[in-house]
Amino acid sequence: MLFSNKTFVLSGANGWLGKSVLDYISGSAERYQTKFIDCNVIALVYNLESTINFSSNYDNLNLTCLEVDLINPDFRLLESALFNRDKNDIIFIHSAGLVHPKLFCKEWKSINELGSRNFFKIANHFSSHVVVISSNSPFGTNKDDRPFDEETEYNPFLGYGRSKWRMELLALNEISSPKLTILRPPWFYGPNQPVRQAKFYEMIRKGHFPIFGNKIFRSKAHVYNIAHAIFCSILNQRQQVLKLWIADNRPYNMKEISEIVSKAWVRKGKKVQIRGYVQLPSAISELFYICDYILQIFGLYNTSVHVLGELNKSIFCKIDGAKNLINYDPLYSLDDSIDELI
Repeated sequence: MLFSNKTFVLSGANGWLGKSVLDYISGSAERYQTKFIDCNVIALVYNLESTINFSSNYDNLNLTCLEVDLINPDFRLLESALFNRDKNDIIFIHSAGLVHPKLFCKEWKSINELGSRNFFKIANHFSSHVVVISSNSPFGTNKDDRPFDEETEYNPFLGYGRSKWRMELLALNEISSPKLTILRPPWFYGPNQPVRQAKFYEMIRKGHFPIFGNKIFRSKAHVYNIAHAIFCSILNQRQQVLKLWIADNRPYNMKEISEIVSKAWVRKGKKVQIRGYVQLPSAISELFYICDYILQIFGLYNTSVHVLGELNKSIFCKIDGAKNLINYDPLYSLDDSIDELI
């Protein structure tokens, strides 16, 4: 793929996925041979002071960082940067979002809904193509072991799922361009990972990771695969709104995930428990789900309670739509990239 003389406006640029998109543009995702010639990146960040070291990681990019609070935005510097540029050469990528609030559920509404609406409004004014990163959560969990696909109807999973469902509806309402793409990746993994991912891998090494039930499947998405999907969708010439599932080539059984991570620890020369998990009854996870549900009724959130409450549920998808419509072909998998992550 080749991009030339394009301007990419990236929200959440110093977040997990945002950094991975910048990695992709800078050439760090080496399995993909996408070329960027004379392209500009405008990175929207919440706190400019926190990006001093961050910016130095991308010296080979024509990168401009702008401090923008999407909840109460001042877009004047962005408007000035985009003034008199051709809309066809400007692409807005919305990767900003909140998955796990620190305590209060209302943060989802502020960031995932209000912040997104503000981004969509300016994107609609300046760009002819907008890519929005959503989630599997607007669709809940799999029923009857059927994978999610583009025909799956909304069935939001608790507060986060509702916030991303509303975000999708806002994108459809606020963006008039037919070149709107909504991408729905499930469980992220890959470079730039937050501390909670490192803790997850360490739990497996110690044999402490809980698995509830025997046939729990999860789709996972390497962040470089997601970044690749973003740019595949930008090259799409169809004058239509696309809503696509993005993930690795195949789902993983939860026990398989534990086994893959355990073997990686062994290759690192680390002591590993015989099993990287503890087998527990599904009913225990269901109790955590009830606790999570009750907490959220009162506007409160606890990350550990939430995660434990969904571990007995399958969440996996088909990616045939993305393969057929935007030529998406994921080259990273958990099996061949885990050694770099632990």
